[in-house]
Amino acid sequence: MPHDPERLAGKVVLDSNNREPDPLLGYTVSRLAIGSLAEQLQAAAPKARVVKAFNTIVRRLLAEEPERLKASGAQVVVAGDWSALEKLVQF
Repeated sequence: MPHDPERLAGKVVLDSNNREPDPLLGYTVSRLAIGSLAEQLQAAAPKARVVKAFNTIVRRLLAEEPERLKASGAQVVVAGDWSALEKLVQF
């Protein structure tokens, strides 16, 4: 979590992480009980704009040359509770 949340005020914070299973309980611990990492980040830095993105693509694909990546037709899921998100993301 951010050491100084004010440094993130007004900035877009991308959460590209996927939840790790609990070492003992696996995925049986409900996300509702702890919240997603994006929700935790937003709570820790309320003035930031947290966006969940890039967690559905393997890193190797993101390292491709931009034109080759574009030609591949790869799609990225982007989610956020922010009405201006559509203006930020190039479709």
